[in-house]
Amino acid sequence: MCDFAADLRAPTPSAAAEMVSRPDADWQEEVRGWGERLAEAVIDFVEEKKRRLGDLAGSYVFREPGKMVEMSSQRVDELAVQLMRGLESGWRLRRQYVESLLGRWSALRPERRLRELSLRVRAAMDRLRAMGPEETLRRGYALVQSTDGKLVRKAESARRCGDLVLRFADGKLPVQVKGGRE
Repeated sequence: MCDFAADLRAPTPSAAAEMVSRPDADWQEEVRGWGERLAEAVIDFVEEKKRRLGDLAGSYVFREPGKMVEMSSQRVDELAVQLMRGLESGWRLRRQYVESLLGRWSALRPERRLRELSLRVRAAMDRLRAMGPEETLRRGYALVQSTDGKLVRKAESARRCGDLVLRFADGKLPVQVKGGRE
């Protein structure tokens, strides 16, 4: 505003502020315009809603509701008949399918096959159990673990840990590494 006062030769900063801002009448005119546009928008909105309400009131549904109910009732009856036919047909097809599956099932002799597979699974489980850590411990070996339960696989790791736990088949034993050869 100081520059404005200097450039236009306004006598005071207040006079410069008056030159920069719009007069109150301009602001009042703009607010009045906004009010008019808002009033028009409200009137248009109300008129549109009245028109739509009139359209709905004149529609077939409101003029003859009994016919709409009757037509809907007929359609429900038709759909019920179609549904019953479809269900009967579906049940018949499913029954035939199940009967054919049962015939094929009995031809496969599933009991014998299941028994054979069960024996194979048991044998595989026994082999896995024999290779597991518990069986290894029962054969006289021990597992070396750090105090937090991690497996120690190398001597260097054992030297770094210091405190260890030896796990045997019948329990655990804490040990401390005091040194060792490289």
